[in-house]
Amino acid sequence: MGMHRVGQYYFVNFPAISLTEWHPYSVSSGPREDTVEMHIRGLGDHTNRIVTLAKEREAKNTNNGAGAIPTTVCIDGPYGLQDFNYRTYPMILLAAGGIGVTPIIGMLKDVYDIDLSIGSIIEEPHAINTIYFLWAMPKLEDYECFRHEVELCVAKAKLPGYPRLVPMIYITRSKEILTYPFVAGRPKLGNIFQCMMQNHHVDDAGLVFACGPQPLVSELWDKSIQSTVQGRQIDFHHEVFDF
Repeated sequence: MGMHRVGQYYFVNFPAISLTEWHPYSVSSGPREDTVEMHIRGLGDHTNRIVTLAKEREAKNTNNGAGAIPTTVCIDGPYGLQDFNYRTYPMILLAAGGIGVTPIIGMLKDVYDIDLSIGSIIEEPHAINTIYFLWAMPKLEDYECFRHEVELCVAKAKLPGYPRLVPMIYITRSKEILTYPFVAGRPKLGNIFQCMMQNHHVDDAGLVFACGPQPLVSELWDKSIQSTVQGRQIDFHHEVFDF
């Protein structure tokens, strides 16, 4: 069983790249899984070197008849702890931009008991009525890295005892007409907040958890404050990631 909790991260070192360079990466696996899973996207010098190393090792392992060549990875952690209990909120908006979806996937897998490695499901009490899942990305193919997990959560949400799940997948650079849950263009957060407020009782507290580029995080923060000023309790938490 994993030692991490939802929203935590590890510092990770790849000795084949550098013996001294450590970088933090959020965990995308659920806290009750036997393995710790992280997703790394090539966005800068170091992450691009990781992607290159992975491709080189994959090619060597494919051509190596004697067996796979192991890649040593050192981790330190976990670190960080969300200072909120998302299970106590009737209404939740999980909003991500690009690879910022990583900690949100871990949260969804925890709520919907996805890919647990232990023998039985541990049901935890919750007050969640609906989870709105917003994920914005430049290209439709970016969705493939978590398609399996998202579709499992969507299916699980239809079963009794699990919160309703409303996926909204925005493809920001698409010029095509897309079908639900995909939407071409950027999310109109004002419309999304208005829809949430209309679908829930005024006394239902809400949580907005955002992880992505600063402009997305800032606008979600502003909308949360506006809703709170207008009489609806909306708690806001965030992490900042680039696309």
